[in-house]
Amino acid sequence: GKVIEGDKNVTYVYKLKEKPKGEVVITYVDENGKEIQKPRQDTPNSPYDTPYDTTEEGEKPNFIKAEDGKTYKIVPKGDYPVGKVDENGHLEKSDPVTGKVTKPK
Repeated sequence: GKVIEGDKNVTYVYKLKEKPKGEVVITYVDENGKEIQKPRQDTPNSPYDTPYDTTEEGEKPNFIKAEDGKTYKIVPKGDYPVGKVDENGHLEKSDPVTGKVTKPK
């Protein structure tokens, strides 16, 4: 504006910048993609860049007994209806088994 007679006051308003947070959830499915066990939270409500590791004790069991009484074993590397699986039984199109939190979930 133009300077005119009298005082002028300009105010800018700010809020505290919050660091984004996310979580890592492990999902257990059969070769068709059907969930066989409730998901397990690995890294809850954590700031971005927090390291995570979903291969720790108990997070990747070799066998899972489902609520229906059936027992499932981790699959070997290969192509399945759910998608391509690596040598660790990890669905390749899902997020990496280790890394850093970089998104909400």
